[in-house]
Amino acid sequence: MKETARKKVLILISNRFACTNVIHSHLLSKLAKIYDISILSDIISNSDLLEINQHFQVNIHKLDQILLPEGRWSKFIRKIEKMLFFEHFKIQSFRIKQMRMPRTIIQLLNGLLYIPQCLNINVFLLVQLRKYLIYHSKHYHYAQSLFQFDGVISTSPLDFRENVIINQMHPRTRTMAIVISWDNLTTKGLINANHHLVLVWNKFMAADYGRIYSKLKLPAHRIQITGIPRFDVYFKAYDTVKSKSDFIKKFQYSKEDRILLFATSAHKHFPNQAQILNDLQAYCFHKEDLKILVRCHAADDINHYIPHCKSTYTRLWAPLNETGPDQRMPDIDHLNSLVSMMQNCSVCIQVASTIRLDAMACGKPLISIAYDGDRPQKYSISVRRYYDYDHQIPLNALQLDRMVYSKEQLFLALDQIIGAAGPQTPTPTTHPDSSAFTHFTKPIAVETSLQYIHTWLN
Repeated sequence: MKETARKKVLILISNRFACTNVIHSHLLSKLAKIYDISILSDIISNSDLLEINQHFQVNIHKLDQILLPEGRWSKFIRKIEKMLFFEHFKIQSFRIKQMRMPRTIIQLLNGLLYIPQCLNINVFLLVQLRKYLIYHSKHYHYAQSLFQFDGVISTSPLDFRENVIINQMHPRTRTMAIVISWDNLTTKGLINANHHLVLVWNKFMAADYGRIYSKLKLPAHRIQITGIPRFDVYFKAYDTVKSKSDFIKKFQYSKEDRILLFATSAHKHFPNQAQILNDLQAYCFHKEDLKILVRCHAADDINHYIPHCKSTYTRLWAPLNETGPDQRMPDIDHLNSLVSMMQNCSVCIQVASTIRLDAMACGKPLISIAYDGDRPQKYSISVRRYYDYDHQIPLNALQLDRMVYSKEQLFLALDQIIGAAGPQTPTPTTHPDSSAFTHFTKPIAVETSLQYIHTWLN
């Protein structure tokens, strides 16, 4: 019997975080076992693709085309669209960001945004601007080979470069969006493309999508909740002895050591994070069994921590592939290294990042830094403002972590957690309330995503 030709699927990848969510989670490799997969990406090189194919034992192709840069005119229109979007939906995150602007600029913006609000034409303008951007995106020139696919998946649907391709292929090709982070729908404006299916992490994101896009006459039934694909690794059974042994060998710890994992944030969000490391070192100074592992954010500057890591009880980890203009795919072992750190730390200290969810999913005691080191800042530039962003507020209400607003509160929280932990690393247990954000407490997010993709494509 003649074998049925496999359906051809194009996957757009323009973001490092999308790589972790789609590639490192094994979602892409499982799709490649069933479909003929091609990728269009400006951050995955040919050598990266070779490594992916060898590591996952698949045969994924890469298109020679590049994602065309966004033009100045569409950038300008999108800025207007975003302002109207933030104002109409009362996005708290934008109001906080706005505080850093000069007072005259704030007054001017508020005055301009007040006019359409008074005329009750905000929604009308949003719809028209979105329609225009969709129409405008069809004038970008891509090769006809793009239109030979049965389906196309956008892994960063808030990126206008991906919107351009989606709009050129829709509706003749099945289109799908995977929203890759819990903050995207409220901090990055509108998705300027129409999709047959949108996948989100949890009920909060689904509610945000429904609330926003129902105003724009997009049907809510296009949304499906999948959980977080890369979080499947936290819910799988693992060999604790081997995990501990490998971790000790990699970072040269001893079996008796208890690890304080400090996961930093982007440098532009918190320039003074090295001060928090100083405070942690002061706490550990007379405690021989406590060690610090600094996990550098991909957008942080490792050079700020190197001078502080000369002590015998501090280790530093940073991504192999740096960010910046030449942003690249994270190292193929990126997710496994994070899992190993989470499994073997006694407490996680983080700064308003998605690591907050990782620690909760992994069942680790969690401390959230909400102070600015030894230099207190006014609210508009303080790190504590990030916890008031829209996507963080429902998580704050659960009070699953310890929010600390000073060095003294940090030390007290560590006393309580480390004292409760005893000499051994606590056994991970996912907090039941955190499932509202992870959606699942079992390793089925990738499989759920696959099922929705199969239904969408077939």
